[in-house]
Amino acid sequence: MPATDKIEEAEFFLMKMRESYNHQKEFIYYLNAFLPALRSVPEYLLEEYNTKYSLGILSTDKLSAGVFESRAKQINHKDALAFIQFWKDWMETLTSDVAGSLLFIKRNLGVHRIQTRPTLVKVTLTEVLNIRTSIRIEKYDEEGKFIGTSESKDEENKKTENGSSRIDWFFKEYENELIVVLCEKALKKVKTFTDEVYNRFR
Repeated sequence: MPATDKIEEAEFFLMKMRESYNHQKEFIYYLNAFLPALRSVPEYLLEEYNTKYSLGILSTDKLSAGVFESRAKQINHKDALAFIQFWKDWMETLTSDVAGSLLFIKRNLGVHRIQTRPTLVKVTLTEVLNIRTSIRIEKYDEEGKFIGTSESKDEENKKTENGSSRIDWFFKEYENELIVVLCEKALKKVKTFTDEVYNRFR
């Protein structure tokens, strides 16, 4: 499976997160599916280029940047060495970024220890307004002499705007960005990285 398939998988789960935004349980399920799909993209790139450069690292062997680099050095494959250096530099950039680092940490916890879930909820309430209107009419004759007034009753002109609420999901470690926004940013970075890999190392 190419890395682009894992990107599409991550995009699918992100779409489902948006659709289930107001349903916490479903939102968490899709978040926990999104994170490993996103995090696996760099590993899938390693496997793609292991095959492309005929490094011979078996699918039953553990494949990491260190293993990839060691094998590339062993057979003195310059293109493979250039690729793995680019890969490592990019991973360092991603994990130094707040969004990327946080999501990768959450993914590791979600896979190995505990379910990833929002740790901060913000509820925005729209106030219910009761608007009362009344009309006061003053009557004058043709000479401008005041005759009297008439006024409509408030109760007859009562208007209510329904209140509403919105729930937003955050990680307490980074409460300035919605979880969905963090995921969107990280996915964009991973897509950019994948495109650069394919363009540089054809």
